[in-house]
Amino acid sequence: MHYYLRFPQTNQATLMEILPPNPQNSLYTFISSLMGLREDMRIKLKTFNYEENTTNISNVIQSIEAYLYKLNGFIEYYNKKMPEDFGPVPEFEWRSAIIQLSSGNRIIEHLTKKGVSKLSHFKSNHLNSKNSEKNSNFSGAGSLEGRRSEFVGGFQSKASFRSLEYEFAFTLTALGIGRSIMAYSRIRSMDNEIMNEKDNGKDTSSSRDSEGLKSILGQAGVMTKEEQEQEQRQINISGKDFATAAGIFQYVRDNLLSNLANIAPSVLDLTSDIQYMLESLALADATRLSVNRGVRTGTIKPMVLARLLLHVYEQYKQAFHILNSLPRNESKYVVDDIRRYIKDGQQVVYAQALIYLSKAYSDENKYGLAVGFIKESQSLLRQTVDKDRSVHQHTAKMLLKNVVDDQLAQYEQNNNFIGLEKVPSSSELQSFVPAGRAFVQPVSYEPAKAQLVLP
Repeated sequence: MHYYLRFPQTNQATLMEILPPNPQNSLYTFISSLMGLREDMRIKLKTFNYEENTTNISNVIQSIEAYLYKLNGFIEYYNKKMPEDFGPVPEFEWRSAIIQLSSGNRIIEHLTKKGVSKLSHFKSNHLNSKNSEKNSNFSGAGSLEGRRSEFVGGFQSKASFRSLEYEFAFTLTALGIGRSIMAYSRIRSMDNEIMNEKDNGKDTSSSRDSEGLKSILGQAGVMTKEEQEQEQRQINISGKDFATAAGIFQYVRDNLLSNLANIAPSVLDLTSDIQYMLESLALADATRLSVNRGVRTGTIKPMVLARLLLHVYEQYKQAFHILNSLPRNESKYVVDDIRRYIKDGQQVVYAQALIYLSKAYSDENKYGLAVGFIKESQSLLRQTVDKDRSVHQHTAKMLLKNVVDDQLAQYEQNNNFIGLEKVPSSSELQSFVPAGRAFVQPVSYEPAKAQLVLP
């Protein structure tokens, strides 16, 4: 499975500086442990090589969760005290998972064109926010002063702040991304194909679709019943992982970003739009897996499958709109894999939805519509195949070869000899496209916290 997401990266942080003079042994031990957990997380994030190995990914997630557990507990304890009871909040530095830094020369050139006022503006905002940090729900959670930042347009590919909430939000974002990567690692493909009854014990004329389905879904027609059941379990677990990831991004957006108002304008990952984009993509891919499950089990009708995928298309479309809404000088620095996954994903998912629509209308003996929608799907998939760098190119090829071309021949034959109906044009077909249907909701997330009880 191709991973379009990447973990954010972080540098070392000296957590011991937050200790007050002559700290209690229990507090010293707690912070020492917290620092060790953070370093373990940092190393695992840095060295992760995006192998399709669920054990490696699980180790990263466990290290993030272990650190978050203690960090959240310390933040609660910190907020019950006065700032003077502690030393300075450490400087936490994170590198964006969304922005890619092409080269130092490009950044310098871009900043030169825009002038240094932009950089001065953000530095001023961060310095001024130091005096108002107690207004945050994370009262006393540290200065929002930024240093050693690398700007890409108006955003920073790397930024550091003396803020516990900044650290908490970025670490949670890493956890959400980790859950999504874990979901991808468990499955062979996100591809979902036309439902066929032969796989469900009903022998019909769609036997060619059956073989195509097995090939696309990685079964190649040779999986045993036990292997199919195991793969189905992995699909179910991956769907839950996606929904959990969506809940984490939702939590960050709803509970943390309002307290990072002075940070979010310069850190793209911690803007409401990007967190919503990540949430939407996780839900969209969870829905795609639900369609996948429906294809395998034959429990969902083609029209319902089409509506589910149309909702996925709408979520992809909205995610791409968020990227396109960024100023041009910022949007061009978004990680290429993210942009291509979303942009081409819209087209492929919409084409898949049209396959189900054609099947649904064929089942209703509306042969003209069946031909029209399968032709439209074929056209969209051919466009994707022609895009050399598309991450969905293989999916499009397999759809054309194993499903669409055969479906078109069958439906045209039915219409030529039985239906004799006019095939609607592309514009005429639009009035027969139903609204999308939401299916998967985020799993509510509430971060656990360690109890730190001191006098």
